[in-house]
Amino acid sequence: VTVDNTTLVEKMVLNSEVDIAIVEGIVESEDLVQLDIMEDELILVVGKNHRFYHQRQIQLENLQGMNLISRESGSAERNQFEHYLAVNDINMVCKWSCSNTETIKHAVKSGEGIAILSKLLVEKELQDETFHIVNVKDVRIKRNLKLIYHKDKFFSPSMKAFLDICTDGRILH
Repeated sequence: VTVDNTTLVEKMVLNSEVDIAIVEGIVESEDLVQLDIMEDELILVVGKNHRFYHQRQIQLENLQGMNLISRESGSAERNQFEHYLAVNDINMVCKWSCSNTETIKHAVKSGEGIAILSKLLVEKELQDETFHIVNVKDVRIKRNLKLIYHKDKFFSPSMKAFLDICTDGRILH
């Protein structure tokens, strides 16, 4: 099992360093098959001492100049929420970046800034109210988690079984 950003995982699949991968970002290679396996949502989260913690909703412009705790390079370019901010000329200040989600979550708890994370990854913190979702008016960024593999890949029985589990049997039957 390898955990890394979509850019590096895509290269690993193309170079046959891994057989199958599950990715969250935008995959660029046309040599890879992409199968949607689950819907997710990218959300902005803040800790209890952030000024947005008690706000029900903000305007997109309110993010201008705010501190962002970001994923590592290679992730941001394929992060649909960060892309949306860039297209709308919203410049957040990347206070620092990190590849470890738990470290990012700790920084948010400590009040270092706002993070853009998968809603699936912060369910516990939302439930215990450690984090608050910053709802931005008229903005929802949904995405599909994808299983990827090379279009010319030979599937062993165990790889077929894994694919079957991930796709609820929708593919190889």
